[in-house]
Amino acid sequence: MTNTSDFWKTWAPHLSYLEDNHLDLRTINALVKKISAPVIVVGGGQGLLVNELQMHGLHVDGVDSCPEMVKFAEQRRGVKLVQTDGSSLPFADSSYDTAIIATGVVDFLDDENQIRQIIKETARVTKKTGRLLISFYNVHPVTERFLRRIGVITENGIMRRRRLFELNRLKPLDFISVVRKDGNLGLFSAIAELIKLQLFLPKQERILSKNLSMILKSADNADELIESVSEFIPHHNRGSIHALFKKLDIDINEFMYFDSCFVVDVGIKP
Repeated sequence: MTNTSDFWKTWAPHLSYLEDNHLDLRTINALVKKISAPVIVVGGGQGLLVNELQMHGLHVDGVDSCPEMVKFAEQRRGVKLVQTDGSSLPFADSSYDTAIIATGVVDFLDDENQIRQIIKETARVTKKTGRLLISFYNVHPVTERFLRRIGVITENGIMRRRRLFELNRLKPLDFISVVRKDGNLGLFSAIAELIKLQLFLPKQERILSKNLSMILKSADNADELIESVSEFIPHHNRGSIHALFKKLDIDINEFMYFDSCFVVDVGIKP
């Protein structure tokens, strides 16, 4: 069973460098026409999405299971989140027109029972005529190809997430050496792979990678940061998400593709 609580607690002081990622501001603004108030955001983090939707004039509540996230949300943005787990929401049935499960919640989990419970509980507090949006991280095709080449994404649909963070800690020459070894590449082929990665990656992903490397190379507790990262999480794509919801017996009303994430609008069964 994947445990993400240590990750969010340990990385909370650094989240300002990483939070506008996956279900990000650009995506939430593209979705805003599909969102009606009142809204609940499960996995509110440090209030980025809650604050953005409030700026659109919507009534929005947010929850997060990590006390450090709740604390930083109020300190940084004046956003008061409710500290609670997504599988046990302290709200009445049918309280919200729109519910949003952010990235970093169900998409990081490998336990279908956990996922089912979080979705079921979020559906409970959503009106039967409402909308439940569930987001999953999306790996850019250029990044995915590279990560498959060096074994960070495995053939059986696993993301070696801790390994990915470890690579971001390496110095350039050490990184090239690892790419050569893990990708079974010659020196010039390894360098060519890295050049292609930098040329075709979106600016947002380049900034994210740069910030992650900066944190891991400068933080006094870099070892602790690395250890808090789940060793494995599921690797998500369109096919795996459809397969997951089929196993969960949950209907998909709409499947939306964005540069940094997938968002599914699921049917809420009475």
